[in-house]
Amino acid sequence: MSPSETASHSGVQVKVVDTVGAGDAFTACLVHHFLRGTSLDQINESANRFAAWVASQPGATPPRDEQQLKKVL
Repeated sequence: MSPSETASHSGVQVKVVDTVGAGDAFTACLVHHFLRGTSLDQINESANRFAAWVASQPGATPPRDEQQLKKVL
């Protein structure tokens, strides 16, 4: 990854239930992957997918879902 590298993502379509916590989920996923040297495209995909999943659940901290975690980690 370089300072001039960019990436875009079209988003993940979900039925939004509650947006509280989605931004925090995105940031947590971004940091998790960044610290591990993951590519920017993969960071973007994982962070968007995780934030979309959180937004599709009620409440800011939905119950742990192993299947969703495998998709983003």
